[in-house]
Amino acid sequence: MKLKSPRLSVPLLSLVGFLGVLGSAHAQCHYNNSTDNSVVPTGVDYPVSSGTCQPTNRFDPYTSVPNDYAVLYYDAKNPSCASGARTTLEAKLTSNLNYANGIPNGKVCDPRKEANGQPPSTDPFQVHLMGGSVAAIFASAVTLIDMGYPPNDTLLQGVRDHYQNIPSPQDPTCGLSSLPNVNSCMDDYTLTAAGYGWIAAYEAKKGRSTSATTFANLAKGQIAKALSPWTNYASVCYYVKGSSPLRCDGTQTNVNNNQANVIGADHNQENPGYGLGLMTSVATACKGLDIAGSFGNTTLKCSFTDPTQKFIAQQLLIQGQQRTTYDTTAHDYRFTPYCRNFVTGGNVGCWDPLFGPSYLPGYLPTIFPIKRFYDAMSLTPSPLSAAVNNGYGDSPAYQFHEYREPRFSWDRTNFWGPARKLIYDELAYELWPAHSQQAFIYWIQPAALAGFGAPGTLTVAGGSTQSGASYPVQMSWRDLTTNSAWNVVPFQATPDPNGNPKDVWYNSVPAPTNVYDFYEISVKHASGPSFSCIYQGNNTIWWCKANNNTPAYP
Repeated sequence: MKLKSPRLSVPLLSLVGFLGVLGSAHAQCHYNNSTDNSVVPTGVDYPVSSGTCQPTNRFDPYTSVPNDYAVLYYDAKNPSCASGARTTLEAKLTSNLNYANGIPNGKVCDPRKEANGQPPSTDPFQVHLMGGSVAAIFASAVTLIDMGYPPNDTLLQGVRDHYQNIPSPQDPTCGLSSLPNVNSCMDDYTLTAAGYGWIAAYEAKKGRSTSATTFANLAKGQIAKALSPWTNYASVCYYVKGSSPLRCDGTQTNVNNNQANVIGADHNQENPGYGLGLMTSVATACKGLDIAGSFGNTTLKCSFTDPTQKFIAQQLLIQGQQRTTYDTTAHDYRFTPYCRNFVTGGNVGCWDPLFGPSYLPGYLPTIFPIKRFYDAMSLTPSPLSAAVNNGYGDSPAYQFHEYREPRFSWDRTNFWGPARKLIYDELAYELWPAHSQQAFIYWIQPAALAGFGAPGTLTVAGGSTQSGASYPVQMSWRDLTTNSAWNVVPFQATPDPNGNPKDVWYNSVPAPTNVYDFYEISVKHASGPSFSCIYQGNNTIWWCKANNNTPAYP
């Protein structure tokens, strides 16, 4: 079925409803919202006023603390919440800086360093993987400046100074001696870099060019360690094929001769989440440096001219694609069960079963959207087909081009909550520029619910980085429930430059459709990359450009 111009074919009520839902994503502040358990506390995080380290007083750098600062970042972006976000950020930093400066103690219990019964000895801003929280703090500060609510600079300088000399790695058990129970230091390096990168962005924005250069160099140093062979800094494993016990001391020559593979490895196993997944932290660091370099000194920006760093980045993408499959039961992309167990030598789930049932299905390919960053840094392998028998971009290989996390909520205790969305998605993907000819999908829903479109069809709403008749959107679809072939929709919609939102377009999956089947829909411009989304077979609207059924723009 051919749709007319979207402005003529969409009833006003439906369009208003569409825009109303778009706007609702930004209507609620989270820093003070008890309903979704996202209230940001402003006291000291995990103080130890007396006594020794115990399970009940250990600092939490993995969930609650980074979630708090991530919530403040998202509220800082919201004009209705920015003022309150600033006040809350300043109060939280004041409490924790006073404590870190020795009122009353100054030290906390690092979950990776102090054993039970030991006295606390860690600076609150130097805890294991604290770089994620520091990146959120300074990304919030940069955003608040842009929103017209600059936070107290003395507080930000205090965090900067405490964080500057953070040991890296922070985990004393990571490294060469961890084999065969492999524990890579790559997560320490990449998140430390993320913190440094966003401090550099803030310092450059405040006009402190010398300090910005210092922190940019610190970030680049951590990235260099992260993208180095295991034998250098215990970061990336060059797995020697057939070795028993498994070895990580292969060489690039071994890889080129098919005698070794470059793999992410952690938690006693081959682990794409700790290889390609950690490239989101590298992307986060480089986005901070990209901003820092926008104030005149472009040398602060990331540039992957080192051949080893580029080779490792490309090989980690290849590993990620090799270990990703379409799961016909879940009707979505999942990591395969065919990763190497460093202890037993057998296979183990690439999703990282260490997290246990409460975190199932573990890490997902759909939470590591590194495509824009790889494209911007010229890291995308070309051709990739030689390595995995399919290409990158418009091929069947998964593109790592989206962030979809079904377990997301704003709850500050949610492991898959705001902090991971910030580091994996916002700073690593959304802030990087889309392709100049990028079509994407906002939502998919039955025509009967959309209020327009032919009976029995699925209506698709999308957008584009381009406008007008010169950039028609090609659309194809397949029914995943029936395992149908791909079908091309003859009609090509045109992004409407006068639409609301700008450059909106509409199309349909033709009748007959089954609203309880899963459909994968792919769209693209003739000279641009494809974007795909899976309708979830639930007879309701499915938002494609974000998570938790709330929209986001590219």
